[in-house]
Amino acid sequence: MRRELIESYYEEYQRELERFLESDPEMFSLEAEIHHYIEILEPVLRDAGQEMWQALDRIISAKNAMEGPDGEIPFD
Repeated sequence: MRRELIESYYEEYQRELERFLESDPEMFSLEAEIHHYIEILEPVLRDAGQEMWQALDRIISAKNAMEGPDGEIPFD
């Protein structure tokens, strides 16, 4: 029953979205343009995200390597 309810809401949402887009033909071209840019940016953002996590891993590793036994970074 819950699944059917969710599916009916999803189908109704899809119909409302289609009606909205049909009310203004320019919306279809804008939606297509947005999807075009998403396709271009997605791999770039994915790569940048991976680079960010790698940099954070290196920073954390360096911090952990510098910490003394008490967890503090010694400054002489």
